Amino acid sequence: MRHLLLCLVLVVAVPASAQEVPLDLPQLTDAQLETYKESTKKATKLYREGRHARAIHHAKRALSIHDGDEGAWYNLACTQALANQREEALASLKEASARGWNDAVWPTRDGDLAILHDDLVFERWIESVKDMKDEAAPWPTFARASLASDEDTLDESSEAANKAISRVRAVIGRSGITSASRQVAAWKAASWDHIATTMSGDERTEASYEAIKIIAGRRPSSLSATSASELLRRSDSFLSSHPRAEESGKVELLRAEARHALARRDDKKAAAEGLRAELKGLADKHHRGETAEGALVRLFELSKDMDEARPVHARLMSIAEDADETRQALAGGGARGMHYKIDGLPRFEATRTDGVKLTRNSFQGKVTLVDFWATWCGPCIAEMPHLKAAAAKYADRKFEILGISLDNEKSKDLAAFQSWCSENGVSWPQVYDGKGWDAELAETFGVRSIPFPMLLDANGNVVATDGELRGPNLEKSIEKALESLENPAVGF
Repeated sequence: MRHLLLCLVLVVAVPASAQEVPLDLPQLTDAQLETYKESTKKATKLYREGRHARAIHHAKRALSIHDGDEGAWYNLACTQALANQREEALASLKEASARGWNDAVWPTRDGDLAILHDDLVFERWIESVKDMKDEAAPWPTFARASLASDEDTLDESSEAANKAISRVRAVIGRSGITSASRQVAAWKAASWDHIATTMSGDERTEASYEAIKIIAGRRPSSLSATSASELLRRSDSFLSSHPRAEESGKVELLRAEARHALARRDDKKAAAEGLRAELKGLADKHHRGETAEGALVRLFELSKDMDEARPVHARLMSIAEDADETRQALAGGGARGMHYKIDGLPRFEATRTDGVKLTRNSFQGKVTLVDFWATWCGPCIAEMPHLKAAAAKYADRKFEILGISLDNEKSKDLAAFQSWCSENGVSWPQVYDGKGWDAELAETFGVRSIPFPMLLDANGNVVATDGELRGPNLEKSIEKALESLENPAVGF
């Protein structure tokens, strides 16, 4: 089962001065939203307690208020399956896919759906999900009269639209959020096109680049087919019209990501190799500067192993205009483990909750597991049994764990955090500053997702990270590090 995220929301009206972004969102009252969230919360709680009949009742009550969330239908199907309601569960799965559920892998592994796994109807449903092409929907278009004509109105309107989406995000589900967010991005990009018509020279070029950045989004490496197609069209047009513009190199990088996003639908391996080749070409073409650095950062993320990553890392650091900023980019990327293995720990100062001061040199002479986590993080909590087992098994050897909490004092202050650790058997030292994602060590280490464990050897070098320290891999990595410490190689 995949649980719904329940968010606190505010009612936000669109400012009268703003051009309203056209959005197809459910028109629900505050009372309806509150009832929906409360019913979903009860359904989840009852599901966890194994009280499936009551959980189904509350899940259906939520769906009677609004039935557009594919995740809510999937969760209902899981609960019905556990209650041995096979036909009802299959019907709910069909409702989930009709509303945008497009994950064909997870349901085949979900233990909650075990009684359906050998069902021919379930197998046919999985095949129908695999065939879904919803992300190839056409890019939204707008009438000129509906667009913003200046940057202030654009910012004001898009902010209001995003708040409107946030208000109902617990109701509309992932596909609804994706569709609405794409609508906002398309409106902003089209508005920049409209604004560009009033400009000339460099200002018009900059406006066109703003539209391209909006379509690329915060994670160009995860573009959908729809966004990639539009980004590719715009990038080609931009580079044809402005080949020597200051922004052309950055547009070339985004175009490479768009090509990769479209190619990976047919052959992921060939698409990745094509992207590597294009990135190497851009790094060689531009030599230095933002484009070369951006190409090398992405190339580093795509490295298959340490042998491939090391020369890319060395080249990147040799041309970096701001070494600390580049390290932050690498530390926060998909290859953060390889970065720390190559570059080592950053300089830092911190204080544990017991008052002990820490620096980069505090990890000498023992094997240490540094674990970035939070009490609200489901995957972090799922790893706790493995951490507790390791803490107990290696208590008499030179091994320790250091937790670095990303809890926020607004939801869990220091006393509440320490109480939680005590009640849940988390006995190892912790660093807590109550700043959540803005925690000082999270910023220093560039941590943007958790859990993020790192295993340090007796010299403070990073020897394992992330997946190498999950589940049963944790003890294997600890054993290897302790073996090296307790039985050092003898040479002549």
